Amino acid sequence: SDPLFRLSLEQGLRSGEKQFTLLKQIEKDESSKDYEGETTRLLELKKYGEYDPSLRLYALNMITFKESSFNEYALIYEKNKQWDEAAKIYKAILIINPDNFSANYRMSVISLTLQDINAAFLYLQTAMRLKAEDPSVMHQMGVLLFSTAKYNEALTYLQKAIALKKYDADTYLYTGLCFEELGRLQEAMDYYQQALVKDPQNQDITGALQRLKEKTQKIQDQWKQPEMKNQNEVERGEDFPLPINKSAIDVRLKDDQPGTDAVQQQ
Repeated sequence: SDPLFRLSLEQGLRSGEKQFTLLKQIEKDESSKDYEGETTRLLELKKYGEYDPSLRLYALNMITFKESSFNEYALIYEKNKQWDEAAKIYKAILIINPDNFSANYRMSVISLTLQDINAAFLYLQTAMRLKAEDPSVMHQMGVLLFSTAKYNEALTYLQKAIALKKYDADTYLYTGLCFEELGRLQEAMDYYQQALVKDPQNQDITGALQRLKEKTQKIQDQWKQPEMKNQNEVERGEDFPLPINKSAIDVRLKDDQPGTDAVQQQ
């Protein structure tokens, strides 16, 4: 990245047309923010440095520098929610170093945000291979599995994240969501309340708590037995229609007619 060293290198490479062309193309890629093109050509330039110590040193230094600086740029794009731009930079980092843990992990988060579930799993599996006990990886895998309705599997990872001391609100929230989907409402309530302690202003948490309370109340209402009354209370308090029974109606009509004695007296 030293301008004087670069100028000296260019002068030395003028006799090697291919190497010089690569170096100029790298400059062009850098100015146009073609991160993947820049890193690909740097690696190609490194191959030409096998018999040229100065060229090899330049390529190695640039590759190391780019891997570090690219990560900083990508995080800025993420902060601004420019997911596609951040993804381009992380992909460039992975061209340099496929085993870069941070780039694999961040790509899994971005892929999930962009609803590319398959890519999210692939990047996260690589991150997990690199750091099998990382609590953030456990959390992210739990979220991924939850998004594909694999609630029991998701719980395994989320609870492992908590066991590894990841006590943030999101981990408790997703654990509660898994329990709610599995119908284990009291456990869901417990985790939602713990999430709320961590982040009292989080509307997702307060919304989940309110929804669960309403669901629980509805279930309780369904099982509530109606208040029993004895027959006398029922009869005093309400009018009941007579049963539709022809013989009963006939008897009642007869009772309403004048008696035999009254007819005879007339």
